[in-house]
Amino acid sequence: MSASFNNESIKNHRPSFVSKPIRPSIQLLRESSASRLSICSSAILEDLEGFLSEDCDDTIIELSKLSIGDSEHETTIREHFHDSSGRLCTARDYVLRRCNQTDAILFDECYPDTALKNCRKIGEGVYGEVYLWRAADGRARVLKVIPIAGDTKVNGEAQKDYDQIISEIVIAMELSALRAPIQDIENHFNEGKSFENLDLHSIDNATDVFNEVLAVRLVYGAYPSRLLDLWELYDECKGSENDNPAVLPARQHYLVLELANAGQDLESYQFNNAEQAYALFKQVAFGLAIAEEACQFEHRDLHWGNVLIAPTDNQFATFVLRGRTYRVRTCGVKATIIDYSLSRATLGLADDVRSSGTLFTNLGDDESLFDAVGDYQFDVYRLMRDRLGNVWHNFEPYTNILWLHYTADKMITSLRYTRTNTKIHKHYIAKLKQVKNKILEYGSCTQYVLTDSDI
Repeated sequence: MSASFNNESIKNHRPSFVSKPIRPSIQLLRESSASRLSICSSAILEDLEGFLSEDCDDTIIELSKLSIGDSEHETTIREHFHDSSGRLCTARDYVLRRCNQTDAILFDECYPDTALKNCRKIGEGVYGEVYLWRAADGRARVLKVIPIAGDTKVNGEAQKDYDQIISEIVIAMELSALRAPIQDIENHFNEGKSFENLDLHSIDNATDVFNEVLAVRLVYGAYPSRLLDLWELYDECKGSENDNPAVLPARQHYLVLELANAGQDLESYQFNNAEQAYALFKQVAFGLAIAEEACQFEHRDLHWGNVLIAPTDNQFATFVLRGRTYRVRTCGVKATIIDYSLSRATLGLADDVRSSGTLFTNLGDDESLFDAVGDYQFDVYRLMRDRLGNVWHNFEPYTNILWLHYTADKMITSLRYTRTNTKIHKHYIAKLKQVKNKILEYGSCTQYVLTDSDI
């Protein structure tokens, strides 16, 4: 299997301009006239009950203050974070709940060496290691292994604590849940049935553009010997910039994300021509629009390493936006959006339909993020800051438009195409230039896909 199958760019995307981990925050916002909950799945309602309570209304809670064993902040946790039984609910408790576990599992029991035969390392980052694994069910999946809540520095950086990982876990799972109705809708059309006969059963928004989360697990113990062998093989063949995980202590905890294998990143993918790139662009635009509607989502870091492409035999990609179904030609490519570590989303709360919990990363905590130069990507960070006034909990879907503008620019200037001299390639390069010239006039991806005559 070639190195192209990965869920993180195999090239090193560690941003040298970020000097320290950015800590996410949760805020409760009142929505006095909310007509429906802005949530992606009903599971979030039960999960957030107790972790976010009415007692926290109009309060910004820094998740970094929820560190386990920090007596200074223990009172704050007791005041605001209890489950239905009155038990103290910490950030670790919440991570376990999201993993559907009551406690951490031994690493080599959850992933024994015998189960990791069809596995190899495919990438890495400051956070940890990425492996491609074909499980017993025959399905290829990506394992993202992140050391967490330990004292040992990993690749020169302090490990993330439970509070710092919550935002990415929750947003990833909620966006993944948006895919639930898509297969049934596609089966409907594959059976030759019409739009008129399609019953959406009150589905407002659905898309499978966001990476599918297959499982999230909290494990502990010695790093499995099989994975260490694969790490060393990768280091010998390609050279690793990471520390060997063997240096981590025997009681180290890890978060393991099992994700669907979604292909190569936009930077690496070889397109036939710009028609495929344009089809991919429309899929990304619709996906972002649906996430805006479902949970007031902003990606905030949609560079070309965070858009993955896989070949597909499906002629159309299916989307549901505001209760209406749309079908977009794929031209043989399937888009997947990944990595929500800087993202923002609003999730509904069970006890009060007027309340919502906002997960976001306060990018203003790290000024070095805005100092980098040399690529339009870094300009986009500054443009986002200017648009938001450096107030990062606010919902400003125009940031998604900025990243679409960046994507169109990359498709025109930097992507790899096989057939550049054909009329169809030149035609769609011209269409992408038209998109780039006018897309900044729209206030959101929703407005763009619903009103642009060419989409």
